Amino acid sequence: MNHRFSDDRDIQRSFDALRDADLEGAPGYRTLLRRPRATESPRSTIRLAGAWAAGGLALAAAVAGVMILFPARHADVPLDNAISQAQEMSSWSAPTDTFLEVDSLDSRSEPPADRP
Repeated sequence: MNHRFSDDRDIQRSFDALRDADLEGAPGYRTLLRRPRATESPRSTIRLAGAWAAGGLALAAAVAGVMILFPARHADVPLDNAISQAQEMSSWSAPTDTFLEVDSLDSRSEPPADRP
């Protein structure tokens, strides 16, 4: 729809025509009030809630069954090896640790002279 509008009055007339066309196809307010409302019966809501509850219980039972049939197996690590691994991990430092070193954290000190 490529219309060239010469002025605002042409645009206004086009919008008026569009609004009139929309109003012709719309039902009246009284008609909308008389329409029956689509609601679900309480029985269908209860059935749906029961289905969700049953599904949840089935899922919980399946998870519990898998956990019982296939228990987690932990590797038996000798205590000496565990201690040496812990010491190695605690002595590790990130390569970016030097970025965290700050000369002074005193905010009351004067800024360096070369910086404004």
